[in-house]
Amino acid sequence: MRSEHDDRAEKLAPSGASPRARLDQRRAALETAKQQVLSAQANLENTRAALAEAEAAREELTVLQRQLGELGPEEQRLRAQRERAALDLEDRTVVMHSTALWTRPSWMRANTSRPASAC
Repeated sequence: MRSEHDDRAEKLAPSGASPRARLDQRRAALETAKQQVLSAQANLENTRAALAEAEAAREELTVLQRQLGELGPEEQRLRAQRERAALDLEDRTVVMHSTALWTRPSWMRANTSRPASAC
């Protein structure tokens, strides 16, 4: 991608109208500028990609917040259901306070009058 300026400078250089060192210096400056432009374009593309990711993340966050808002009443319903179940269990639980040792009732005791093989 040579410009007309480069072509003209090359034509003038051999005739002595433009010193060769100055021509090389201008070419180097032009090449540096081209590299800077390419680098800036790459940075711009990277920034655009990062922006697209951030926008997608924002949209996802909005969806999650809406879902969370919709789950609020469901959470309250489940908490109430759990509390009712706990109260129901508490109402049905019989607590026996006894300090005596437990012994088998007579109907659970083995009959000692029968031989063990008869059971």
